[in-house]
Amino acid sequence: MHLDPSAYLRIEAHQSIETSSFGASFATSSGDILEVSSFGDGVFRLRIGPRTLPDYGIVQQPAERCAVTQGTTEPWQFVAGDAMLELEREPLRFRLLWKGQPIFGSITDQHFRGFVRLPTFGRLRQGGLWTAAFALRSAEHVYGLGEKFGSLDKRGQLIHSQVEDAPGVNTGLSYKNTPFAWSDGTGKGAWGTFIHTPGMVTHGVGHPDWSHRSYAVLVEDEALDLFLFAADTPAGIIDRYTKLTGRAPRVPRWSLGLWVSRAYYKTPEEAAEVAARLRERKVPADVITLDGRAAWKVETRFDFTWDPDRFPDPPAALARIKAHDFRICVWEYPYVSIHSPLFDELAGRGLLLADEAVEAYVFGWDTTS
Repeated sequence: MHLDPSAYLRIEAHQSIETSSFGASFATSSGDILEVSSFGDGVFRLRIGPRTLPDYGIVQQPAERCAVTQGTTEPWQFVAGDAMLELEREPLRFRLLWKGQPIFGSITDQHFRGFVRLPTFGRLRQGGLWTAAFALRSAEHVYGLGEKFGSLDKRGQLIHSQVEDAPGVNTGLSYKNTPFAWSDGTGKGAWGTFIHTPGMVTHGVGHPDWSHRSYAVLVEDEALDLFLFAADTPAGIIDRYTKLTGRAPRVPRWSLGLWVSRAYYKTPEEAAEVAARLRERKVPADVITLDGRAAWKVETRFDFTWDPDRFPDPPAALARIKAHDFRICVWEYPYVSIHSPLFDELAGRGLLLADEAVEAYVFGWDTTS
């Protein structure tokens, strides 16, 4: 994937607009407002762009107070606990410090003509696309970004954070994408970054076609909304991230065991046979998964109705699997088939996703597999 740096307006923060106990705001060269704020010890937010989209409820934590030192010739400083964010306005760039030591910051990789190779912060001159670029030190590893099928260390990879109906593990497509990355740093503290958007994010993590020594992101959204995290260890980064975005309740012990799935059990008897063989071979598994094609009619998929041909007696079919001391996971889909008796009823009550004409949105489904 080619990245043309000249297509982006490189953003500068010409002047400060307002300072508060939570941060500060600045006027930028793109005409957008830059807001810098704190969300607790070791957590800062940089947001550039308008606010016309709804709040998707991803961020669960409110902003918190921080100490702000206004810069004139020196960088602005924002202090939250043991972390400090230094912000230079022209050109716009940042440095994140933990206990007085720099651990993360804007791109330093320079073109031979003297400017940084990629925009530190940029906005596409034509179109709704933003970019930001961060420096990577030698031997610095980067992890995270959700369900992906390459190496755990993402350095050198080009990764797209967009949920897709994944055809399998041999592609870059996946269901569980998260634009959150972290690093254990280089001995001075750990850092993390989270792109707050439901839109597409492309991560070039030391991607050689862009910059070996930089981590750049392309964001398809109305605004660039970036969270930065600092802590002693990666565990501290995860703690701050989950506090910001919300934490799942404690799960039962059995749910942490082995879940056995395939695409797919054609009959419930086939699933029961697999459960029996697992126990015969003393495989310590806890859950048998029936994916959507195993439980629902293949042609119509999901309306909470078991496939009557294969499951004439669902309780009895499930009991044969449970008899081998397994719990059962049954997939659900966020779709209701147009061939289901429920479709017209749910559409009439406005319970289905609608298009601009307020008609129920119909997704083209492949019913051949």
